[in-house]
Amino acid sequence: MKNRFRGSVEVTPKSNDFGVDFTHQREDGLYLGQVKVHTSDLDYTAIALVHSNMVKMEANGGYVITTSDFTPSARQYAKDLKIDLINGIELVEHWIDSMNSTLLIEDDKTA
Repeated sequence: MKNRFRGSVEVTPKSNDFGVDFTHQREDGLYLGQVKVHTSDLDYTAIALVHSNMVKMEANGGYVITTSDFTPSARQYAKDLKIDLINGIELVEHWIDSMNSTLLIEDDKTA
């Protein structure tokens, strides 16, 4: 998230996080994220937790990230909530983009 959107990212404590695994302070405000490692498609529950915390913490947006995918009802639920849904394929794409940008920075330093 930091490489893609800039800003600062902090991982929350493992317990009592109330559904927020990390906070992301971007130029345009606070974003909250939850990460789920699943083999089956994720339902709306994680999205609802992130949205509830967005309201409480007055965050501008959020992310729900999964190694699998989202059910159609989860995608419908998230519509218009300012929550980015990132599935396993997109997660790998973000990771590759991040690695490529890191390599470009390293190349610039050695040039």
